[in-house]
Amino acid sequence: MIEEYFSKGGIMMYPLLFFSIVLTAVFIERMIFFALNRSSGKVLENAEHSFFKGDFKTALATLKNSKGAMEKVAAEIIIHINCSKHDLEHIAENRAISELQRFSRSLHLMDLIGRISPMVGLSGTVLGMVKAFQSISAQKGAVDPSILAGGIWESLLTTVFGLMVGIPALIIFHIFENELSKKALTIKLKSEEMIRRAGACVD
Repeated sequence: MIEEYFSKGGIMMYPLLFFSIVLTAVFIERMIFFALNRSSGKVLENAEHSFFKGDFKTALATLKNSKGAMEKVAAEIIIHINCSKHDLEHIAENRAISELQRFSRSLHLMDLIGRISPMVGLSGTVLGMVKAFQSISAQKGAVDPSILAGGIWESLLTTVFGLMVGIPALIIFHIFENELSKKALTIKLKSEEMIRRAGACVD
């Protein structure tokens, strides 16, 4: 049945199919990336415990093999622990931006697909309606309402498929965006605390 609807939807179904494939690929890739690079609360806790005691070597060793964004920022702060507060803030900010960019990679494609898929679907509907009315105008005599109805529902298929691609894309995009916002806030708060207490730890 899906194949039948797809064939009746017209040429604009092909870009929608392409968008759905790209969306699925990006979603799977990002899910795997987030899973493999998630932060470990236990690792951070142990590293912070060593850091606040002034044992920077142990803290850095604890963070060494972690792939989480916060752990990377924390390690960068420890490596440059002897720098001034201003420099530490700049170093932490740059590393945080770099890490968040890794996590946000390709997410713009989800947003783009979510926004343009309904428009592509609507374009297909408009083209289908034009084609349907052209067929009707070419007929002589009384117009069969069933022909008009059939042409209209077939042309509406692209709008339906456009929404079926666009709505999930935007939902998924905002879920990832929310996760990124949480990461950014966590990095900001924890790095600020580390930098604030860095002077006392060094002294």
